[in-house]
Amino acid sequence: MTLLILSVLFFAFLAKDIAVPAMILTLLAAMRSLGLADMRMLRMKGMSR
Repeated sequence: MTLLILSVLFFAFLAKDIAVPAMILTLLAAMRSLGLADMRMLRMKGMSR
């Protein structure tokens, strides 16, 4: 029983770890396709990371 709860928590943590960068990448791709984000903004974000 405890193992089941731990595995569920572990997979939830992994999913959160994967979902957040995926959402950020999706938002960036959507903004770039709309033309709101130019390469200068993306380059600044890449430098600050």
